[in-house]
Amino acid sequence: MPKYKGGPISIDNVKEMAEQWQRIRAVEIPSLFSAYDKEQKQTERVVSYRLDKKWMQRLHDQVKDKEDFQFIVHLGLLKDHYSEQVPDQPPFVLMLQAYCKASDYHKKCYGLTWASNSKFADAGGTGSQMNAIPAASAYLFVYSWMETPLEELDLPFTSAAADQDLRVQAYIFSKAESKTINRDIGNSLSNQEEEPELCIHLGSGIAVQGHPFGFRPVMEIKNAIPNGKLGKVNRNSTGLTDGNGGSYFDFSNPIPPPPENEG
Repeated sequence: MPKYKGGPISIDNVKEMAEQWQRIRAVEIPSLFSAYDKEQKQTERVVSYRLDKKWMQRLHDQVKDKEDFQFIVHLGLLKDHYSEQVPDQPPFVLMLQAYCKASDYHKKCYGLTWASNSKFADAGGTGSQMNAIPAASAYLFVYSWMETPLEELDLPFTSAAADQDLRVQAYIFSKAESKTINRDIGNSLSNQEEEPELCIHLGSGIAVQGHPFGFRPVMEIKNAIPNGKLGKVNRNSTGLTDGNGGSYFDFSNPIPPPPENEG
């Protein structure tokens, strides 16, 4: 498998990985979500991806002065991923983009890397208190992913309601949601005591007509809430907090089709 370090990805490589993801046979998808953790010396299910601090900063700077933008999580697959052994890095790739207009689609994407030591990698807990109710729905999506039988991990990516048998390409957050996400990224980067961190956890929910794919990417921003106090941006129904200063965003709309130019 080609070496993959995350970070900025050229538009040609983004398109290639997106196409590889669409072309892989459904029966092979479950094999994409196992990786060998060298530190733990064991194979484990892939659940979390992380964006490095320097790319968090660059992504934040790209849109901090823009009024209209949306974050998109693109799904991709590394080329030539086949191996007789479980790989050290998962071939499934998540790429985060700040999107402004139709001509931007697939441009200036940042690849995330597998976080083998994320909070959800340890089945023992997430570090949150039992009364962290606001983040419950986000946690449930991730736990549902962890509890789905391995051989069924292709199902969340295939439409099960309208437009059956399509494979999801990406997920887009609303403008209001994206503005709040970027504000929280800025808060995380400004924290003087803790290392900033942005993770996207793999989640699974129930497919419905308005959201025909079961797969749900759950974004977590560590130390996003200064002193545990929410900011002024309207969080709608997400931007959920876990009681430890982190925020979670679990409400994004699946693509296809690609977003249209809103002018």
